[in-house]
Amino acid sequence: MTKAVKRIIAAALAAVLLAFVAAVCGCSCTPGVNFPEAAEEAEKCTVTVRSSSADGEDLAGTGFAVLGDGGTYIVTNYHVVAEATEIYVGVGGTERAAEVTAYYEYHDIALLEAEGLSGGLTESAFASPEVGEAAYSVGNERGKGKLVRSSGEVLEVGGAVKAEKLGEYADVGYEYKFVPVSTYSCSVVAGMSGCPIVDGDGSVVGIGTYRSGDSPDAVYYGSDPRFALAVAEAAESGGGEVVLFGDGQYGLFLSEGAATALYGKYDFVFLGNYRSWSSSTRRLHPLGFTARLQENGLYVASVGESCPLSVGDVITAVDGISVVGKTYSELMLTFYDGYELAENGANGAALTLAGGGEAFLSGGGYAVVAR
Repeated sequence: MTKAVKRIIAAALAAVLLAFVAAVCGCSCTPGVNFPEAAEEAEKCTVTVRSSSADGEDLAGTGFAVLGDGGTYIVTNYHVVAEATEIYVGVGGTERAAEVTAYYEYHDIALLEAEGLSGGLTESAFASPEVGEAAYSVGNERGKGKLVRSSGEVLEVGGAVKAEKLGEYADVGYEYKFVPVSTYSCSVVAGMSGCPIVDGDGSVVGIGTYRSGDSPDAVYYGSDPRFALAVAEAAESGGGEVVLFGDGQYGLFLSEGAATALYGKYDFVFLGNYRSWSSSTRRLHPLGFTARLQENGLYVASVGESCPLSVGDVITAVDGISVVGKTYSELMLTFYDGYELAENGANGAALTLAGGGEAFLSGGGYAVVAR
């Protein structure tokens, strides 16, 4: 099925679902910018978010409804509600109390629940952004309690920013940990954190997160919305803090590469100790490795002392799903699926190597245990 056909199906399904959400949620929006009809449907499930902390600090943000197996969730940025003792979502001019169901700090995503909400976007309404395509954002601009529209385009796909920009990280190691993002010219100013970024077909292609700076030529960053679906899936098995890529201090993350001129700017780190991961200290688990994104797959750049992989190996697929030609976000989502398979499978997720052969991730984390 082509991407164009998928988008037509996604837009049709989204329109039906969002119309249902609108009947419950409504929309209090100040237009300002002309939206395509499909994008207007998307804003019908957008809400304002307001939180208050124990020390009296109030934060404003934006959210949008998604439908998971466990019901309707409001997706927003975790930094909007991280310290909250009270949370409210604004629906059609009326605020409703909400609470955090689950969150994933690395990608700055939180899921909220509020009584009386139903329906929402499903997986079919989410898509990958494409450079140069139109992009539309709608959110609680400056925290004024009204949804305001903005239009622009997708400027970059496959970039990354320091993780400390997307969450309230305390550990020094996070300074060297990066998160994959895309870049947009449509507005994501204060109060719009957590807003949906929508293309002309009405598909959500980003979760607005923050602005690059205060200069007139500032750009806006957003994370892949499919991470919200992954968080919802993981949350339904327990809720609370969700860690998609391993737990504790080890797992899969993105770091600035050591040999950027030759292999690209960032490394995927599998089972690196990020609490000591810095420009001078880069410690791998004995079964861990790092890999760099190339046109032909993931080039293994370094390995732990007991890792069966070798420097120079190229990973081309995870459990039969190609990793060639994907963005950082798409690769992390692919490995998330592989990790789920590893958790449930006897041998773990299979990594296909260029030139033949396979290696296997362990069932409990991103370590290669066999080749």
